[in-house]
Amino acid sequence: MTSQKEITSGRISAAHFFSKTLIAIILLAAAITTATGEVVPAWVESNGTQTSDFPPERFVTGFGVSTKDRRMAKHEKISYAENAARVNLALALSTSIESESVIDSFSSIVDGNEQLIDEYKAKSVTRSDLNLDGIDVSLYWQKDSRPAYALAYLDKVSAREHYARKFKTKIKMLIEMQAEANRQLAAKNTPMARDFYIKCEKIVDEIEEIIVIQDLLGGDSPLTDADLKRIVQVKSASNKLWKKESETLEDAANQIAVKLARQISVKGKVQINALMLEDSYQYSQFSGRFRSMLERAVSKNTILTPIDANQQDFTPDSSRIARHGVAANGADYLLSGNYFVKPDGIHIYTKLTDTKTSTVIGTATAHALNIAVKDVEVKPRNYLQALQDRKVFSKNEMVGGSILLETWTSRGVDGLVLEDGDELKIMVRVNQPVYLRFIYHLNNGARIIPDRLYMNYYIGADKVNKVVELPDTFEVCAPFGSETIQMFASNKRFPPVELVDRRFEGEVYEVIADTLEESNTLYRGLKRKKKEVETAEVRIPLTTIKK
Repeated sequence: MTSQKEITSGRISAAHFFSKTLIAIILLAAAITTATGEVVPAWVESNGTQTSDFPPERFVTGFGVSTKDRRMAKHEKISYAENAARVNLALALSTSIESESVIDSFSSIVDGNEQLIDEYKAKSVTRSDLNLDGIDVSLYWQKDSRPAYALAYLDKVSAREHYARKFKTKIKMLIEMQAEANRQLAAKNTPMARDFYIKCEKIVDEIEEIIVIQDLLGGDSPLTDADLKRIVQVKSASNKLWKKESETLEDAANQIAVKLARQISVKGKVQINALMLEDSYQYSQFSGRFRSMLERAVSKNTILTPIDANQQDFTPDSSRIARHGVAANGADYLLSGNYFVKPDGIHIYTKLTDTKTSTVIGTATAHALNIAVKDVEVKPRNYLQALQDRKVFSKNEMVGGSILLETWTSRGVDGLVLEDGDELKIMVRVNQPVYLRFIYHLNNGARIIPDRLYMNYYIGADKVNKVVELPDTFEVCAPFGSETIQMFASNKRFPPVELVDRRFEGEVYEVIADTLEESNTLYRGLKRKKKEVETAEVRIPLTTIKK
């Protein structure tokens, strides 16, 4: 993607917001007394890094800090800091376990059933979206000229006990609902049996979320062999009642919409994201085309109103909204999901989520035969390399300090698939004056600077805590595939890097020189060289495709 200000100067496209703003695992420490005698919590002085009072083996924490702008009211600063702390706690918890660990913990449930394994993979990528119960927040605020600070914390022992009780309640509900579904089957009332089994699947979704949370909290699984057997029975019976293979993508989209319509009775606006390829944070030509079909199918078959993906203009007002890219445009619900490429076609798994509570209110699956996707690219060209790059990113996560950085695009942050010629803007928001560095990763591993302006783009005190739109409009262009936007913020100027012009598929880019020797080398992040230097980082993986 190129800047319209200088078409040959750079490139960027949009995509799923694989956000890593600064993430901190934080817990309270000893207090510090100021010169005026005021006791300041050590977690404030250390930006959440001193953790003696709440040991990490028992607590998970998240840290948030607002701007110190005098024009911002006390309640606004506190709200900003609290929201950031809650989001960072969820992110800290979600990064403590890998997808494969989640799958391993479910191995006894799925018992080698490849379709069920795929379902669990689809669930595992949304762990940071979990609606966690039992989070407490400590706040600290001095006066108008200072920031507000927040420490969100979750007692893992108490939380495990809470979710163990919740698990038993849900299992009891599942037993009762399955019994009613089987009574309808015995009476040969198939339509009613389908509806009851849909309700069973919703309960199973809630049970599985509890299992994931318990795993994240480090507790023993509450599942018994009888529970596992019941979950498998429910899924198998529901799949049997609903099984229908689609020969066209339109039919698969309609099947999903019809299943959702039978589960929901609420009106509202829904944002429909492009489907993610497995749990790879990658998208494809199929993702883009199927999203349009889902929009039409949902509009036709449900009482929900889809938001036009091409007309969205995201202006989020919190870290969580920025991360998910919903609610900022008035969306009440989010329809998202994953797809898996199998020898017999495409297996699709979707869920409908309430954007205010993160509660899943509906799920639906579909199976599109190979004939339905014979002329559609189902994987980006650099799929395998992008998977390797993502692993490198994961091993080099930065731990931030007091800088809060949010980054999003005019097309949102989640599930973005852009075609050749599509345009977008990029917005940021920070809580203190910073320098920005904007790096873009092409699908061949080269790292570019979209414009020399973004080597050290300064955001001053007058723009703190405000939405700042980068001055260029960007346009998608070759080469195409899985790529990444990477935005850094620092309270000090970034060191210079050598840039050289290189041409890729007819487009000229200013490439960071050290990527020429090893095109797969990643810009691994900026580590603090001095204690007083603070940095934060956000990444947005994305997929660009030909028209």
